[in-house]
Amino acid sequence: MSQPKLVSYFSSGAIPLQRAVERPYSHIILAFLSCSEHSPFTLELSGAIAAQSSPPILTQGTKQAVRQLQQQGIKVMISFGGATMTSAAYRQLAGQESYLAYILAQFVTHNELDGIDIDWEDSAAFVGRAGYDGIEFLVNLTLALRRELPSGRYQISHAPQPPYLEPGYGMSGYLKVLEQAGSAIDMVNIQFYNNRPWSGDPLRILESYQRYCQLPGMSAEKAILGLPVTRHNAQANSYIPVDRIVKELVQPLKAAHYLGGLMNWEFASDTEGHWSHPISEALETQNVIS
Repeated sequence: MSQPKLVSYFSSGAIPLQRAVERPYSHIILAFLSCSEHSPFTLELSGAIAAQSSPPILTQGTKQAVRQLQQQGIKVMISFGGATMTSAAYRQLAGQESYLAYILAQFVTHNELDGIDIDWEDSAAFVGRAGYDGIEFLVNLTLALRRELPSGRYQISHAPQPPYLEPGYGMSGYLKVLEQAGSAIDMVNIQFYNNRPWSGDPLRILESYQRYCQLPGMSAEKAILGLPVTRHNAQANSYIPVDRIVKELVQPLKAAHYLGGLMNWEFASDTEGHWSHPISEALETQNVIS
C-alpha cells in the first residue's frame, strides 16, 4: 500500500490556512462551494476562503497560503456541497452533470488547486424523496469531473456517511456509485461521526471500515477514516480521544493492512497539532517537515 493520507477540512479560518505547513497533513480540503435552487449554475463560496466577488474567487491570502502548502507537498482541494445544500438545489442540477462538472473544474484549474471533493449529504435522493436520482447524479458528476480533471494531475474525493455504504440500510446508494464510478475516485472520506450507531464506537467503526474497503470500486488505499477533532466538531457522542483512535483504530487497521488514512473535521480545532501530530506518528506519515 501507499503511504497513509492525513486529510483535514478547512472552513472557519480561526487558525490561518498557512499554519498547515506546521502540521503533518497530506491533504487540505477547502469548504465549501455550493449552489442554490434559485441560480443552480452560479457557484457560491462560503467561509474564510471566500472573497466578496461574483463569480466567487478565493481571497488573495488563501491563494498565497495554497501556494505555500503546495510547495511543501500538501495537496489542496475544494469541497462541493456540504450539509446545507438542499434537495431543491441538487434537483436543478440533475441531468446537467456535465455542465456542472465543467464549471467546477474551471474553479479548480483557475485557482490552481489539486482536485475536488464531493460532500453530498442529500439522503432523500437515495430513497426516492428528492425528485431526482442521487445515484445517477453522483455517478454522472464523478465521471464528468474525471473527464475534465485528468487522473494523475487532479484528485477526486467523496465524503459519504456510513449509512450510504451499508448494505441493507435503506439508503445505501453509494454502493452503486462506487461500483459504477469508483475507478474515477481517488479518496473516500467516510464520515464516522454524527451517524448512530457508528458515532463514538471504535469497534463498530473498525468492523465497518474493513468491510467498506472490500466493496466493489473501493479499496483500502482509497478509504479514509473520518473523525471529529474535538467534542465541539460533531455531536458529543461522536468524539473519540486521540489516544483511543491510535490504540483502537490506527494500530489494528495497520496490523491488518487496512488503512488508507485518516480525515478530520476540522482544521481550526487542531490547535498546535494536538490531533494531527500523534495521529501522524501512529500512521508513520512523513509528508511535511514540521
